[in-house]
Amino acid sequence: MTLQLRYSHKALLELLKEKLEVSYDYIVQYEKENDKKPTTIPEEYQEYIDFYKGDKIDTFILDLISKSKGKPEDE
Repeated sequence: MTLQLRYSHKALLELLKEKLEVSYDYIVQYEKENDKKPTTIPEEYQEYIDFYKGDKIDTFILDLISKSKGKPEDE
């Protein structure tokens, strides 16, 4: 199953840019240097969002897997 997150919601965009800053910064820098988006991201820059089914219908738990050097926070 594939889920697409659209960045039209500004608060979501800012949260993801902050929490997944390592991969975001890599992508931005790559685009500046190559005039295109990367097709793959090297392992040292890869960050993820894991989705888990919640106990209630249409409820999901998101776990941000970040490589940020900041203090981890419960989301």
